[in-house]
Amino acid sequence: GAGRGFGPGREGDGAGSARERETNPEMEAEMEAERASREAAAESARSEGAASFRRGDYAAAIDAYTRALEASPTPDTTSLAVRSAAHLRRGDTAAAEADATAALAVDPKNPADALRRRADARTAAGDLRGALADLEALHVNTAGADEEVVAALADARRSVAHAEGATLVEMDRHDAERARLSAAREAAWEAKRAAGLREHGLRAASARASRRASETGKR
Repeated sequence: GAGRGFGPGREGDGAGSARERETNPEMEAEMEAERASREAAAESARSEGAASFRRGDYAAAIDAYTRALEASPTPDTTSLAVRSAAHLRRGDTAAAEADATAALAVDPKNPADALRRRADARTAAGDLRGALADLEALHVNTAGADEEVVAALADARRSVAHAEGATLVEMDRHDAERARLSAAREAAWEAKRAAGLREHGLRAASARASRRASETGKR
């Protein structure tokens, strides 16, 4: 189930302390061999899970990705994210959300895939506010450049507004405000880019003037 295999499991179990490894090359080699063996097992299970997912056997995919997570010697956000999707395809929104949340905890610096998976799970579960929060975070993470995210965010905002009894005029106002903010961000980015180009041009002109002055002085 979703509760098993949330990350690396047996890293260094029974292998002694770091100091012992430093003074025992044989132990270090044994640990590296075990690590390589576990990663190979995890990769094999991931491949099996991917094949099962593609043919629509989501139960088998969940089992395979669980084995990958249990074997992997390092955090495995890919297996968590795809297992989340497999749970969602089987209608288990709670397990799907749990795996996506676990992936976010494992790798918060690269949240895009996990945020999208969790937004999907929350939408399916009827947690529109939670899905909206994830999509807004994803929109920031992708700097507004992902058209699919922009569209999903617009849908989520309208769904929340509708569920909370907003009128069509209010929903349109939400959309107009979002468009205004997006245009403002784009204008700010363009202004920053133009300023950078101007500064670069000034530095280049200054450098050319310095070279000419230096060459004139040498004459």
